[in-house]
Amino acid sequence: MHLRQKAQQNLSRELFIEIKVDGTIQDVTSNCVNIVGYTKEEMIGYNIKEIFQNNEFGAILDKNQDFEIREITIKDKNNKNIYMSVKRDFIKEDNRKFIYLSMLDITKYKEELNRAKRIVRIFERSNDIICSYNLEGEYRMDYISPSIYKNLGMTIEENKDNPMMPLEVVHPDDYDLHLKKFKGEVDYDQYFETRFKHKDGRYFWFEEYITPVYDEEGKLVAIESIVRNIQKRKELEEKLTYLSYHDTLTGVYNRTYFEKYKNELNKEKNRSVGVIICDLDNLKPINDNLGHEAGDKLLKETARLIQENVGADILVARIGGDEFVILMEDIECKEVKARVNAIIKSIDNYNSCDPEIPIRLSMGYDYNENSIGCMEMIFRNADRNMYRDKHSKKVG
Repeated sequence: MHLRQKAQQNLSRELFIEIKVDGTIQDVTSNCVNIVGYTKEEMIGYNIKEIFQNNEFGAILDKNQDFEIREITIKDKNNKNIYMSVKRDFIKEDNRKFIYLSMLDITKYKEELNRAKRIVRIFERSNDIICSYNLEGEYRMDYISPSIYKNLGMTIEENKDNPMMPLEVVHPDDYDLHLKKFKGEVDYDQYFETRFKHKDGRYFWFEEYITPVYDEEGKLVAIESIVRNIQKRKELEEKLTYLSYHDTLTGVYNRTYFEKYKNELNKEKNRSVGVIICDLDNLKPINDNLGHEAGDKLLKETARLIQENVGADILVARIGGDEFVILMEDIECKEVKARVNAIIKSIDNYNSCDPEIPIRLSMGYDYNENSIGCMEMIFRNADRNMYRDKHSKKVG
């Protein structure tokens, strides 16, 4: 593909203009006459500042002026103001330097919706998919930008031929909210995070900004939206959330997450609760005599055995250097005891295989049919019982 075509595809805007570094127009797409009233012949060879009567192009053409999208007002051939959203690209081709501009006419947003500030925010956020959806009579897609293919693998024609496409590709969990957008049952001043399905079957997160269009009677007749792919941001958020709530050594939850969940059970959710506290008796001597690498291995093996014996859906957290806690909800007391016995048996089996470092674990548990207002008491009782178990081993 020609470099110029690549730039045009990447910019994905409405009116494309090729300009020399001094501002002289070299080429322009043929739809210029529909947007600004000038033919190609009337624009090529003239300085863009003179054509559009706007000195802001000095800053736009300055490579040292950093911006993503800039909104300007220009004059068309009839000296009428046109509001444009401008994006640029600096290109070097065959030892020739030039500037590529994509300009989107946003006049209709300014005049028909009188929502200047909102439209400015929309275009300044550099969202990729721009679309206009008509809600009068039969639904139809009046406009959708070519970037729909880059984001979701679908063509413009596929979306226009199937007006229900937005509802067909939205994630099932987001369907009801997405439908409300078309019915005017949401607050359009907020933005929406929605998952849409790519043609290859994968779901991606998008951030959507919507401008509603009403008729004279106040009826919702259309929605204009700009949608930005935020998949990488979501993945980063999930990674950061995971790291903030998990112990980096063992992979189980950390004290922060345990305290958060314990607080919910103590104040918001009333459940039957079982708490098991486990303490490694031999971590300090292992660290002192064999080194922290050996101690780390002991911690990881202990966490693995505990998690395996309580189940993947049970909260296991490392809440101290050598201390783990197991938090179970909606459970009977006999099930808590069964989990304790399963852990003890598993550790005995592990130690019977004569491992390089055996696991010495003290355990204590407590159970209560109610969690609200009782979590601190349950935790203290389990901790007290763990120390009794530890003491009994020393005495024995």
